[in-house]
Parts: sequence; structure tokens; C-alpha cells
Amino acid sequence: DGPGYGGLRNLNVEERKNYYINSKSRLEYFYNNNKYLLDFKNGDSFLDIACGYGRDIKFLSDKFDKSKIYGFDINKFALEVIKAGDQNININLKEKSFLDFNFLNEIKSKSHDWVLISHALSNVFEKNIEMTLNLRKKLVGEFARISNKGLLILDHDSKKRFEVQLVQNTRCTVFH
Repeated sequence: DGPGYGGLRNLNVEERKNYYINSKSRLEYFYNNNKYLLDFKNGDSFLDIACGYGRDIKFLSDKFDKSKIYGFDINKFALEVIKAGDQNININLKEKSFLDFNFLNEIKSKSHDWVLISHALSNVFEKNIEMTLNLRKKLVGEFARISNKGLLILDHDSKKRFEVQLVQNTRCTVFH
């Protein structure tokens, strides 16, 4: 389930709705403080890769009510939080993994104006550093191919030096 999904499985519909409504977007701060970089327009299309329980979808839905917003995530309970909390008919969700290159290849080039991935790419690992970097580069290439106007990758604090942080018994996050 991952550390970001703790307890979502056991929420009832009202709790899911409240979870969504009270979520804080990671994108909102960046957007508000860097508008010169992000020329988002109401009516642009957005793809939120690894959208989780919809922190950034909520911000986009509230701010850009005429925009088509697509999101996918591996956790169906996270997607249920979005469905319970947002009735915007312009939101389309799928239960998919961004590591599934067959799925990514089905998405047409330049089919979404803006592509966003937030706090997920740093959790992608392979057998060694070289393979990890190659996989991440391949993923970023796919995300860029899908975007028409821009790709935004939000991840962990860049001020940190190399650090390994244990987040579960069998999982860690590497900052580099």
C-alpha cells in the first residue's frame, strides 16, 4: 500500500470525502509562487501521474473548472477518495502503474497539455544505481512525450545531500 496510503482501505464514503476535502496540494504552492514558469489556462488538459488520493487533482479541479483532468494511480482506495470527494465530470481516473510501459505507450504523444508527477519518481528503484537512473530517465522521456506544453516533476527537497531513509520494513527512500 505504501506509506502515503495508510488507512485509506478502511475509510467509509464520508471519511473518504473529508480526507479529500482536507488534503493539501503540493502543486498549489509551486504554482502560486512560480506562475512565470507555469502558464496553466482554464481549459488546458492535465495528467496527474501517480495521483494518489488527489491532492493536486483537487487544486486543479477547483482552480481550472473547464479543464479535463486525468489521473492514474496503483492504489484503488486512493482513487476512491477522489471519487468520493470530487464530483467534477471533467475528472477521469484509472487504476494503473506508471511503471507499466505498455500502458504508457497507449497514451498518445502530446495528448495532455500538462503532465505532473509529484513525490513518486524518487520511489522508483532498480537493482543498482545505473539501472535506477536509466529507468527514471526512460520514464521522464515517456512523460515528456505525453505532454504538449510542459512536464512538472515535484519531488523531495533538493537541499538534502545523499541520504537513505527507511520508510518501511522493506522499503527506503534515497535522496540524491
